[in-house]
Amino acid sequence: AHKSFGVTKALNGVSFSAKFGEIHAIVGGNGCGKSTLAKVISGVLAIDTGKVSVLGHVPKSPASAKEIGILTVFQEVMVADEASVLENLFVGYDGLWTKKLSYSEKYDKAKALMKELTAEDIDPEMAVSGLPLSTKAWITIGRAFLCNPKVLILDESSAALDFDSTERLFAKMRD
Repeated sequence: AHKSFGVTKALNGVSFSAKFGEIHAIVGGNGCGKSTLAKVISGVLAIDTGKVSVLGHVPKSPASAKEIGILTVFQEVMVADEASVLENLFVGYDGLWTKKLSYSEKYDKAKALMKELTAEDIDPEMAVSGLPLSTKAWITIGRAFLCNPKVLILDESSAALDFDSTERLFAKMRD
């Protein structure tokens, strides 16, 4: 795959493959194309030339990537501070006219997931604004886990996590 931004070649013939159940880390310095690769696989960016195929499909947008089973947690911690933990976890979860779970099911699921991820009891109805950055990062990661992705891309998502939290994340990934 090739992707350029003007004269800057962000991806210059990158090739990557993985099999079900594998965990990979793509390592490199700032500006070497790691985030660009994540965005290409996630359908956020189109490649200039080459081919991207995930599970036999070509992700053309974040929505199509989600339909394929690809979920990405980007390095920016994206939460709505004025909303609750539960609302942040389940944003985009339901359809426009349909609900997959009742409020009480979402509450229970949010409480259990945040306990598993953070090792703390967090009230799902609590506003996100008062939470530390690491907990906000867990919310963005938890949002992806709620959808049971076939492919999960973490673009430096653990940067806001301490060592113990990063170990819990790795254990969750192995599960």
